Amino acid sequence: MNPAFRALRRLYSQQTALTMSRAGRLYNKTNLAESSDEFPKNDFVKMMMYHYPFSIRDSIPRHDNEFTEVIKRFDEFCYYAGPERELYVGTIVLDCYQVIASAENLTVKNLRLASILAWVFENITTGFIVGDDLLDGHVVRWNKPCWHKTLPPNQTSFLDIKKIQTGSMLLLRKYFSDHPTYPQLLNLLCEVLYHTHMGQIIDYISEVFKKTRDPDLLKMGHYKPLVFYKTGFVLYVAGPLGAMYHANFDTHPYFRSKHIFEKLHL
Repeated sequence: MNPAFRALRRLYSQQTALTMSRAGRLYNKTNLAESSDEFPKNDFVKMMMYHYPFSIRDSIPRHDNEFTEVIKRFDEFCYYAGPERELYVGTIVLDCYQVIASAENLTVKNLRLASILAWVFENITTGFIVGDDLLDGHVVRWNKPCWHKTLPPNQTSFLDIKKIQTGSMLLLRKYFSDHPTYPQLLNLLCEVLYHTHMGQIIDYISEVFKKTRDPDLLKMGHYKPLVFYKTGFVLYVAGPLGAMYHANFDTHPYFRSKHIFEKLHL
């Protein structure tokens, strides 16, 4: 087996959801291009958190005064739902990139881009999680009230979800539009949206079970596609592929081994 794929498979046997508390404080940087002696390139969780302010700043147009209140609401939502919680697909993107990229390509510039790419996927995932809370009527998420529970009765979190997910597309375009695999990355994001939405629709059957207690609704034929589409694809297909595209890694061996990755979620 290719050494990179052997290492990737080993990564999936480890816990990939890490708490933000390990990352320390959020870095108050305003210029992604500036050099910094404290850039945490040897700590991937800190490195990802270092770039969170940039990912939010560049996920929404900020030059039009007409959208001042929209931008303010967007920032409030992102800093409420984004930091100080578990990380999911973003850490997988960074772990995979560290394994796949050659030593000479693990530059500060490429690691910064990998961190931005991690937030592209993580922010899309945040939208799905907040959407699940809204659809399922959850009250608590990440040890605090769900975002929709913090809003006045006449407001909804639905548009916040749409903004953070479309913002991920803007973020990808800003930093990767000149990357040779930008079309593949953009297509991958579209696949994440499609697959996870399908998983959320399948999950509706679980709500039916709560009302009917019909055991036929809990068969493996329902469980497997639910888990794959709702969580497995974004974690174990999109995450590794995103890292490969950023590293300009030959993806043909991956697609020959795709069935292995698709079973990791079960």
